[in-house]
Amino acid sequence: MFRNQFDAEYGGALTAVVNVVTKSGTNKMTGSAYYFGRDASLNAKNAYAETKPPFQQVRGGASFGGPIVQNRTQYFVSYEQQKTDSANITALPPSNPFATLENGIYPNFTKDRNFLGRVDHRFNDVHSLYVRYALGYWIRDDGTRPVRTLNGITLSPHTEIQKSLSNSVVAEEKWIVSDTKLNTLRFHVLDNQLRGEPHSFEPRVQRPSFAWGQYFRDPQWFPQHKYSLADTFFLGGRGHDVKFGGEFSYTDTGFGSHFYERGSWVFNTDAPFDQNNAETWPFSLQIWTPGTFDFKSNIFAAFAQDTWRLGSRVNLNLGLRYDYETNLRDNKNQFSVFTKYAGLDRIINQNRSNSEFDNFQPRLGATWNVRGDGKFIARAGWGYYITLNQPFFELYSQSQDVGGKLFITDPQKLRHYPDINAVLGGKSVEDAAAAGGSAPLIIGNTYGRPRQATTTAGVSWQLTNTTSMDADFVHARGTRQLCLSDKCLSFVDRNLPASGPISEANPRPIPTLAYVFAFENFVKSSYDALEMQVRQRVRGGNSLQASYTLSRSLLDVNNGTPRALFFNNTGYNGDDNRHILTASFSTELPWQTQLSAITQLMSGSPVPANSGLDLDGDGAAGDRPPGLPVTVGRGDTESELNIINDFRAARGLAPLTSDVLKLHSYKTINLRAT
Repeated sequence: MFRNQFDAEYGGALTAVVNVVTKSGTNKMTGSAYYFGRDASLNAKNAYAETKPPFQQVRGGASFGGPIVQNRTQYFVSYEQQKTDSANITALPPSNPFATLENGIYPNFTKDRNFLGRVDHRFNDVHSLYVRYALGYWIRDDGTRPVRTLNGITLSPHTEIQKSLSNSVVAEEKWIVSDTKLNTLRFHVLDNQLRGEPHSFEPRVQRPSFAWGQYFRDPQWFPQHKYSLADTFFLGGRGHDVKFGGEFSYTDTGFGSHFYERGSWVFNTDAPFDQNNAETWPFSLQIWTPGTFDFKSNIFAAFAQDTWRLGSRVNLNLGLRYDYETNLRDNKNQFSVFTKYAGLDRIINQNRSNSEFDNFQPRLGATWNVRGDGKFIARAGWGYYITLNQPFFELYSQSQDVGGKLFITDPQKLRHYPDINAVLGGKSVEDAAAAGGSAPLIIGNTYGRPRQATTTAGVSWQLTNTTSMDADFVHARGTRQLCLSDKCLSFVDRNLPASGPISEANPRPIPTLAYVFAFENFVKSSYDALEMQVRQRVRGGNSLQASYTLSRSLLDVNNGTPRALFFNNTGYNGDDNRHILTASFSTELPWQTQLSAITQLMSGSPVPANSGLDLDGDGAAGDRPPGLPVTVGRGDTESELNIINDFRAARGLAPLTSDVLKLHSYKTINLRAT
């Protein structure tokens, strides 16, 4: 695995590339099998459970290979599967009004099966070919739970089943042109089917303290077909090792969407609904029509890489990569909605490009054999990386722009809860959307591929014949990032008044539409780390290895609008881990016995902050109290706690103690005797 830096041959990633080489058959028939079982009797009681929750895991597999024609054609086959039975634990505190109703242990399971078959054939001394087929099937069932009835409303489980079926065929031909020249030609076909199924088709109900009903995104189906052709030419020389090549890929991704098909009610209170008390009415209702959507795109890539040896001590790595995608912003579908949503052409730039032309990615690296004996190596590198576009964003936008979608916040309509027909005035979703209140989500004018610049510097030092040390400093700066998580949302409402809450006196600029969220690349990130590793090997099978990382990961989600100044949009990334220490050892004992152990200690990660309420009057719940960063628990916790408790006091809620901001570290140890 190339970490932090990788050469221009590899693209579509920001931080790491994993290069996997599959086994091939030989001239001798060989095979192996394995089994791993973890029985429920080995479980410990979870801190949030009164009894031991179920957990059982079984893994097994086998592989074998051999000759078809001696010295010419070989085969290799492998199969493995895994089944895990676990449980979701709901442990709401006694103060939560739904604790008695929801607390419990609810079983779930995961299944994973993989098959691989490979045939290698040597035509002659200069031409060889392999063909590999891989099948992957995966299912995860969150499990169900009893249907609830609360205040006369049926509340069904907010859980889902996810399934994935993937078929992949790769064919690669190698041609040894001469002693210093090699060409590889690769063709790849991928068919991937990803789908989600809900356990319930009841309308979704979201309260501040819990949520029930149909999983908001299910049923959904993502069929994807991808065809890729790549060629790389290697040229070895006296002072240079050069490789250059290119790749073309065609991707067709579909989307069967049923988002919010049965409606999603959001409340700002846990109090039971009372039609005579407006304080208990829903805050919003969101409902979409189902549909089938499609996104096609071509991607072209070219690269050149040179390893240049300057004498016996210094090597330079110089590379350049360029990627071009033909349908990045889905302009055809985006522009087609102008007639459906009057005024949307004031937000979407009709002259914008459908591609990016600045995707040049230079890579620079150097190594220096300081003493000339290979025992002390200094290295440094810098690279610019651009990741792949995710078709989900374009398809998600199509599902809202092409289909009918409503986002209703009018209290006089919402007082008819839970009768959706009454809220819509007897109209269909399409007719109600045409009358106003539709909320399209569009591909923004700045939407593009996320990118990152990474700088590294470090040393490798052979301290003794059995001891070595590595130390590296890493600085990564991410720009134009995209994400859809509770840590950062890469869309901004472009149909808001310049300031102040939305009202009749301060309406949206396009009054016939509700929010108009635009996917845009405004999220920035930074990562700084010191990574150290020590390896010690002594006689026989005795060894010791320890790794330590001191890091800091920051996030900036400021979208540049005046309204964003209402919030503190910077802070620690939700994936930030300050300290990570990993140590492993292996030692040989008498009677041909070996003892091994791996242990890891990791700092706790900060927690995303969310009030669940609309604080700035833009019609969207989930705002943070003013001054609170995007995550809490890592920075100035005293100030964060004061902001939280001031916010709670203004709403008549009891203050929280500092324990809620305590970040819990992660510790694990694995032992093995052989």
